[in-house]
Amino acid sequence: MISDQLEATKNHKNYYRNNLRKMVNALMYLTLIILFLTVFILYRFFSLPDPYFYATASDGQLTQLLTVPKNTGLIEQNSGQ
Repeated sequence: MISDQLEATKNHKNYYRNNLRKMVNALMYLTLIILFLTVFILYRFFSLPDPYFYATASDGQLTQLLTVPKNTGLIEQNSGQ
């Protein structure tokens, strides 16, 4: 009976410490999950290839559209008109 009371007293005194440990562990797991998901999202963002765009002619023939690099002179600049 005395040992039961002693255990109950010990558990009562350790209540906040035990709950603090549980919360710290939960926060560490959540931080790891957030870090993993962030790295995964960044990996997917930087590793996906550029999309290809195609135009369709009236006869059904596909033509791939290519991007024009800036400042190459391939596109006429508007002269402010």
